[in-house]
Amino acid sequence: MNNLINEVDNNKILYIENINEFDTNQLNSSKKLCIIKTDFKDLQQIKNFCSAYPNLDIWLTSENITRKNIFAANTCGIKNVIAYPIDAQMVREY
Repeated sequence: MNNLINEVDNNKILYIENINEFDTNQLNSSKKLCIIKTDFKDLQQIKNFCSAYPNLDIWLTSENITRKNIFAANTCGIKNVIAYPIDAQMVREY
């Protein structure tokens, strides 16, 4: 994943492996997209993160994508849930 972020303009993308270990120093005003890896057990923390950064596009990535998990993410305000490992082309097109 780090190679992908380095390959794409990493001034615009932030990848968070674990929302519970997120350091706010990683975030600055140039970031446009945040991709958060999740197991869908941390949706409340992700919802709080979304509320704190409303101008940031947030995608979730997981190895456990189900309709139930996508619906739960949507109710938190997340519109994009993508498979992990992440398709590099999808991020490049962003």
